[in-house]
Amino acid sequence: MYAALLQEQGYLCCYCMMRITNSNNSVQANREDSDPCHIEHLKPQEKFPQLALDYNNLLASCQAERSKKPPPPSRCGYKKDNWYDEKLLVSPLQPDCESFFQYSTKGEILPVADPEKHAAAQATIEGLGLNVDQLRERRSRAIDSILDIIDILTDEEIDKLIKGLSRRDNQGQYDPFSTAVIFVLQSYL
Repeated sequence: MYAALLQEQGYLCCYCMMRITNSNNSVQANREDSDPCHIEHLKPQEKFPQLALDYNNLLASCQAERSKKPPPPSRCGYKKDNWYDEKLLVSPLQPDCESFFQYSTKGEILPVADPEKHAAAQATIEGLGLNVDQLRERRSRAIDSILDIIDILTDEEIDKLIKGLSRRDNQGQYDPFSTAVIFVLQSYL
């Protein structure tokens, strides 16, 4: 199950886009740039027991720990816990989920100004803890790695970089926080 979810998601957390690994693989799970994953129920199994084994309700989320609950601050699936509001949770399964969010160069995830999307985006950011220091700092580092060279890139090179970040590598993985980096890159076009 883990392997299938990881492959489908390009080895990124369904909520924050951090690199995740199979928590049963201790070598991968101990890498500093990744987090072990756990199986997340989009619609909580406590409230939707009929969906507990429905593959279409399962996602791979970060912050799996050897103990039941990870240490604070919680984020993503553990922060969400049993929260589910169809109108306020932006589902990672929505084809347009990325259109609800924007990113600052400091690594913050922010709701877009669109009044039809703003409330759901804000509730999702808060409900999943998507701006905890660790995530914000990691997004910022990913963005900074591009900002260091952005001034010497042509529009064509920026476009090529965006296309590369939008694809999986030869191991089937997306770059961590690629959506944040792409958002910032697009602002330079």
